[in-house]
Amino acid sequence: MSAKLDCIMIIDDDEPTNFISSLVLEEVNCAEQVLVFENAEKALNHIRRNLIAGNLSQVPQLIFLDINMPRMNGWEFMEAFSQLVAEQQPVIIMLTTSQNPEDKLRAQQISAIASFETKPITPELVHTILETHFHLPTTELPAKLSRTEGSHSHPKSKTSI
Repeated sequence: MSAKLDCIMIIDDDEPTNFISSLVLEEVNCAEQVLVFENAEKALNHIRRNLIAGNLSQVPQLIFLDINMPRMNGWEFMEAFSQLVAEQQPVIIMLTTSQNPEDKLRAQQISAIASFETKPITPELVHTILETHFHLPTTELPAKLSRTEGSHSHPKSKTSI
């Protein structure tokens, strides 16, 4: 894949899931940087801090969000996240093991949640998200999808926090 998002964020308290998700995103080669947060509060603080600083390359264009996490769950994250003002809202994918139909219905009622998907992340899912939400065909993509003109390319990195 030749087009890349600046930043993708994974918010999930499960370390093995994060490892697999990171491997898939690396295989698909769709982001300059993948940030992994095992704590939704820390993820929210990271986004808030970088929005205030105007450091858009550190603000995710795509977020994979788990529902069931300690301290702040995915629903609480969404409530707090909705208070942030961002010029461009990220695509948020609720990624969960939940089979509860009420969770899916609740996710569908939150306009900021683009879709409700079952773990694990697969290359096919990532390709579908890129095609659907970023309007990028995954066969031949332009050099880099950037949210601002003149933005600089960042070295590919994975950061666990």
